[in-house]
Amino acid sequence: PAAVYCTNDDAHFCAGCDATHHSENEFFARHQRFSLEHSPKQFGFCLHHPTQRYELVCLEERKLLCRNDIQLGPHASAEHAKHRLMSTMEVFKGAMKGTSASDKRLELRLKALTKALQDRHLHMTDLHATFEDVQSMLDTELRSILEQLTRAQARKV
Repeated sequence: PAAVYCTNDDAHFCAGCDATHHSENEFFARHQRFSLEHSPKQFGFCLHHPTQRYELVCLEERKLLCRNDIQLGPHASAEHAKHRLMSTMEVFKGAMKGTSASDKRLELRLKALTKALQDRHLHMTDLHATFEDVQSMLDTELRSILEQLTRAQARKV
């Protein structure tokens, strides 16, 4: 059974064939290979045209499409003509490179959280320094009060 997808060969390989093929020379050894769940061919066959593989993605509707869907099927209407389409391979490559819109939003969110954590760290550092100063002042006052009590007790005796 297939175990990996090779983007350069645009093919699925079982573990044995992958090892044999990609160890033939340095060029093949540099091919990008991913586990099967990351294959752009994983989307299977069209529900409306069962002999056709899904090859495209409608970016507006976020739907998988085969070529026949655009020419004859549910995506052939004039209202769908202006929709942006991208091949499943391009979408796959973009997802693997982390260039999708959701990846960009995630990156921005990560930067915002990192900044918030850095700000909190500075705030906590300042708070800790203030705490140490207050603790030192309290210790000094406590020592002074204890000394006064000791002197007062000594005078009573």
